[in-house]
Amino acid sequence: MITKGGMAQVTGHRLKFDFSRSVPTDALQGIYLIDEQNNPIAIIIIGENKPSRLMFMMPPDLTSGEYTLEVRTKINSDRLRSGRLEKQLTVA
Repeated sequence: MITKGGMAQVTGHRLKFDFSRSVPTDALQGIYLIDEQNNPIAIIIIGENKPSRLMFMMPPDLTSGEYTLEVRTKINSDRLRSGRLEKQLTVA
């Protein structure tokens, strides 16, 4: 379960994306929550953006339901790569 407005962390590798001073420099890259209707919701408050760890704040206005976390990045190319967390996230 995730909390609206709460902090979250993802660890892994090749997670870093193009982001500078809380403003995405490439709107295709970033952290997204995908809702049950397959609509992406961009995470806009990023605390840490490193290759092996992302820390961010969940949007405070999320509606209740199931979400999929997706990270989109471009690594050494113009090709967009994405990865999804296998487990669904629940907002009560």
